[in-house]
Amino acid sequence: SIGGSMVPTLGNKLVEQYGIPVAFIPCAKGGTSLLGIHNDWSKRNESNPADRSNMYGNSIYRARAVGGIELIVMNQGEHDVSDKTPGEDYEKAFRKLFDNYQKDLGYHVPLFYGQLGASGHSAFVGKDDVMTGIRTAQYNCDNGEDFLMATTEFDLAKNPDDLHYTTKSQSILGERMANAIRYYYGDSTYYRGPELQSAAFIDDTKKELLVSVRHFGGSDLT
Repeated sequence: SIGGSMVPTLGNKLVEQYGIPVAFIPCAKGGTSLLGIHNDWSKRNESNPADRSNMYGNSIYRARAVGGIELIVMNQGEHDVSDKTPGEDYEKAFRKLFDNYQKDLGYHVPLFYGQLGASGHSAFVGKDDVMTGIRTAQYNCDNGEDFLMATTEFDLAKNPDDLHYTTKSQSILGERMANAIRYYYGDSTYYRGPELQSAAFIDDTKKELLVSVRHFGGSDLT
């Protein structure tokens, strides 16, 4: 996509950490939705899970063709907004996708994904409720163990199209994703960014807010 990919930085950081070769099996397709009309990642052929005519089946086929994979990395959600996918439907489909990967690959494989960031693209105008629903679904799916919301992306700069991340932002995404993978393997004490737990006006003048923050790592934000 415009601005490149997180993959080069992600790979370099993992090689730096573990000192072993790191290979990626690309199965994504631009503009993919989890549900809806844009490639539909959740579509699965029950009689042939490795059916290459759909996104999910093609990923199973490729994983099997190389003798297996160690983890899955995903970053999507924009087209689910343009398709107006309800958050509860997205969450149900995403959980089912995770379970299907375990079943069809035949062994345990963790899944790392990014939370949908901000965008002022024309396709998203007037759909704040849809974006919030999908972000909430992604937040809810994070179990802290093997299904991890590895990156949050609100702070990252985008290109003039206000849809694709800049090259610098992609590199930051790669670093964050790599750190979440290190966390999974016990080599980092945290993953993802801080969590806002509450916000309230400090008095009736309503001029100042008191915001409570839960840190997953670091303490520089108060």
